[in-house]
Amino acid sequence: MGWLILGMNELVTQGIEKGMTEEEIVSSTSSPRFFRWFRKSPMMIFPPLFFSAGLASLLFMPKPDYYLIGIMVMIGWGWGANKIVRIDRIKERYTALGCSLIVVVPLMVAMVLSFGAGSAQRALSKEVGPYYLTFMGGKSESVQVLRTFELGVVIRIPTENTIYFYPWDGVAALEKKFAAEVDARSFVCRVFEVACLPSEAGENDRVLKKSK
Repeated sequence: MGWLILGMNELVTQGIEKGMTEEEIVSSTSSPRFFRWFRKSPMMIFPPLFFSAGLASLLFMPKPDYYLIGIMVMIGWGWGANKIVRIDRIKERYTALGCSLIVVVPLMVAMVLSFGAGSAQRALSKEVGPYYLTFMGGKSESVQVLRTFELGVVIRIPTENTIYFYPWDGVAALEKKFAAEVDARSFVCRVFEVACLPSEAGENDRVLKKSK
């Protein structure tokens, strides 16, 4: 989704800029100095911000966020690798394609590993299992499905905080668990208990009775 947003933003920006170069765009404004800084400001603000967030997560959080750490590694490598491939001796030895691979391949590896680790971290931190697993003996458990394979399924039982692999031969059924009730009240009604419609008022009374 992020790549799609960036791509759409680039297309819209190109349409607005009408193919002008950076200098032509800046020089056509009433305040070139400010506009030049404004156009560079996202690259001056966001990379250091995300790098600092990843470093803080790694150093100070009891359970570091692998998404932030991955972004930190990608920013650090992107900055350092771009500096390296601009050296004349490196450009002559590895050509443009080789320099591009030096920058891009480690970035892709870091992205895949960190986002995969982050997804696993999120799955393991959940305390409620969205699936019901019924074994051949009739026993049922509320579980989280981590991975499915041709030979079986890898699950986590939140109540035990353990991970198991079960072959399909020992599984009688695997069912998805959905929330039985949905709070249909508006935000104002739900938070402040005001401006509730008649149907929402009934829902509000039912929720309050249930909470008691």
